[in-house]
Amino acid sequence: MTFSPIKIPNRQYKWSTEDSDKGDIGEDGVFISKDKEGYSSVIVVDQNIANNTAESSIKVVFPALLDVEISDITK
Repeated sequence: MTFSPIKIPNRQYKWSTEDSDKGDIGEDGVFISKDKEGYSSVIVVDQNIANNTAESSIKVVFPALLDVEISDITK
């Protein structure tokens, strides 16, 4: 079986999450976490093929470290 790349965003796919207090998901499938740790399921449904659904789980955690680098871009 051969799989082809999928261009996203694509109206053929509807993305959702069941636990919106952990994060939100956009039309492009990008999950943006909020300020609560835990698991959230992500579901994508193919609008053109009946019963073609995929589900996955995302674990939201607080970062142990944030590394910030500041560069002078005026030169």
